[in-house]
Amino acid sequence: MFHRHTGRRALITAVLVTGGLVVSGCAADDAPAPDDPAAAAAGGDLNIQYFGDVVTLDPALSGQGPSANIIAFAYDPLIYMTPQGDYIPDLAVEWGYADDENTVFEFTLRDGVTFAGGADLDADAAVASMEYFLSSGGGAVAEVGEIDTVEAIDDATVRITYAEPFPHAPWTLSQYIKFGSIIGPDGLEDPSTLSTEMDGAGQYIFNADESVSNATYVFDRNPDYWNPEAQMYERVTVQAITDENAALSAIQTGQVDYTLGAPGTLDAAEAAGIEVLQVPFFNWGIHIADRSGDLVPALEDPQVREAIALSIDRQAIVDAIAPKTAQPSSQIMNEGAIGFVDGLEYPYDPDRARELLADAGYADGFSMPILSTNALDQNAIRAQAIVSYLEDIGIDVELTADSTGVSGFVEKAQSGEYAATIFPMSGTTMGLLYQTLRSGPRNPSATLDDEMESLFDESVTLDDEARLSLYEQMSERAYETAWHIPVFTANDLHYVGSDLAGVEVTNLNPIPITVAPDPGFAWHPAG
Repeated sequence: MFHRHTGRRALITAVLVTGGLVVSGCAADDAPAPDDPAAAAAGGDLNIQYFGDVVTLDPALSGQGPSANIIAFAYDPLIYMTPQGDYIPDLAVEWGYADDENTVFEFTLRDGVTFAGGADLDADAAVASMEYFLSSGGGAVAEVGEIDTVEAIDDATVRITYAEPFPHAPWTLSQYIKFGSIIGPDGLEDPSTLSTEMDGAGQYIFNADESVSNATYVFDRNPDYWNPEAQMYERVTVQAITDENAALSAIQTGQVDYTLGAPGTLDAAEAAGIEVLQVPFFNWGIHIADRSGDLVPALEDPQVREAIALSIDRQAIVDAIAPKTAQPSSQIMNEGAIGFVDGLEYPYDPDRARELLADAGYADGFSMPILSTNALDQNAIRAQAIVSYLEDIGIDVELTADSTGVSGFVEKAQSGEYAATIFPMSGTTMGLLYQTLRSGPRNPSATLDDEMESLFDESVTLDDEARLSLYEQMSERAYETAWHIPVFTANDLHYVGSDLAGVEVTNLNPIPITVAPDPGFAWHPAG
């Protein structure tokens, strides 16, 4: 067994060197170096905003996105992923694959850790928590790989055995997926209580008495936390504020120290002197669902798909929709993510697009039904902008903007009634993103490309650095097949108040996490 803290960093470094890329990111200040004693000079209260209702406090059911912050207050993960994409110890102090095929992963637990309920952390507790996660039915279960067994090897060692090579175990055990956000034995005695009570080994203890469901969530400093130097505040309060203007007002008046931002309030936030951080996140594009041409025969022809890709003036869409918070995109990976290939771009060339349609036998165009969703694209503004360019080259689009929410959209996308969908994708590495594109709403028929599958199969058995070349080849192959036609990348926005420091977002870690096991990565009082 071996410790690979720097594996992800090594891969990132390789990206920077071989690709000539710059990982764009930003921080609210120059975060103190890890283990910097000055970072321990902390205290007071932290107030942050959360968009929408907090559906559950159960790590297994909470999903990803901003909810990661709420779970992270009370539940430490086994492995912590830093803003730079490094993996550092948290509840696990050592980890690594025990075989050459990336199918057997082992980790060693930290000694002297107790849960809020009073039980000690040991291998049996970790196994019970992880088995609960796998059986919970939560949406993140699909992202942790095909697991045969999770077993305690001794009091401090846990082994995960995968049914097939899976190189992403550290990522799944980090704070985002929450497979490694270990729940204590007392909490697991009645999992139904986990939606309203929390039994973790994190920096803070949930104060149920002072919290109000879907309004205010209060966390008090955990007096028994294993690393008190990393605890930057005495108390943390999370306020659910859904309206973007109300969120802006809250940070302007000092009601909160941090909020998620929105394009509609960006100018006002900047005018008010609020520090704004932004990083590419959602990559919007067209996903061809009818890959075999059963519904729309034209879509089976690669010339037709290339024509669609060339027909769209990406810069014009960005200029019209979000000139300050988006950028054109022609490949499925965002710039700075692992697998991005510099210079891989579709030009805007409607004349060439019409030539390709004519060569394919569709000089008079054709018709196709496309599905989008109002849940992430209010009033289908983004979808309508994209569709207008297809119509300009003779493709008659019947656009349906679903308004039943994301789950309703997914059900319709997989119905076989739509030739394509307009929906965002996001991933920090090609390996992680591609897994989400192999089936589901972006590929309902699970039709796969043999060359792409061969590259993917080879990648999962290699180490991080060796995988980089294959990831770039996968990006190039995805560009060639044009089954996914990216259009633009929208940035995530974050507003930071003047009393707060240490907030950092990067392409590789776009969702900032308040707490960290090392004080150098934690949010902390400014000055």
